[in-house]
Amino acid sequence: MLAPRRTRTLLSYLTGWLSVAVWQSMVTMGGILSATLIQDLLVLNYPDAYQPKGWHGTLLIWAAVALAFVVNSILGRWLPKIEGFILYLHMLGFFALIIPLLYLAKRVDAAEVFTKWNNGGEWPSTSLAFFVGIITNVGTFIGADGAVHMAEETQNASIVIPWNIVITVFFNGLLGFGMTLTTLFCMGDLDSAMQTSMHYPFIQIFYTSTRSSTGTTIMVCIILVLSYFATFGQFAGASRQLWAFSRDHGPPMSNWLLLKKHSKAFYLSQCLHGRQLRQFH
Repeated sequence: MLAPRRTRTLLSYLTGWLSVAVWQSMVTMGGILSATLIQDLLVLNYPDAYQPKGWHGTLLIWAAVALAFVVNSILGRWLPKIEGFILYLHMLGFFALIIPLLYLAKRVDAAEVFTKWNNGGEWPSTSLAFFVGIITNVGTFIGADGAVHMAEETQNASIVIPWNIVITVFFNGLLGFGMTLTTLFCMGDLDSAMQTSMHYPFIQIFYTSTRSSTGTTIMVCIILVLSYFATFGQFAGASRQLWAFSRDHGPPMSNWLLLKKHSKAFYLSQCLHGRQLRQFH
């Protein structure tokens, strides 16, 4: 709408492809998170017996994406109820993680949390290190617009969708800020957490706080289940966006994708994720 008339068509086409590609990648990202968490749990519980391999992760990613495909296609009519269950699990999981950390962990001084800066990446300045590091925190807000892609299946969408986005960003921002402060106060020695053999230092922080592999496994499993469930929603948004882009005849085989609403987009999304997984492997 704001683009010059001469370049409007080209820019719209590029924007459509960029949006579709990002959402397809988000599904793969959810699969990668789920797969690496499973591998880390195996490393945690069987440190001498299990050696993580790249092809292990690839198969686990395929399993996560395939499960999202099954839920969105065969169990599609149950998706709203599954999403509702995820909301309750999300809220309960927050307290299930934060309470053990606050109760069991050895806390660091507030001055160290709020006044000490760390430039572990050895960037030229602390300010640059701050802006590079904040990318991860901003990344947690990716997908807040996912409700927009479900608008055609939402009653009273003009009111429900905007409020859904605002409430999601607000409450998840508060929960994320609370979890960030809890992690900073309870992480103990930063170097030992960063030098862990696992993919994610927070698992080492959980283990250092609880001093129990069983307790750490339960806490990580909460995040793992939520990661799997998040992949379901990401797959739904990605396939519907691909279908909507096909109405404008953006991608190849648009007419084939439009033969039956969403179903062909599900299959093509699965194929695109498979291509991304081969590149990852």
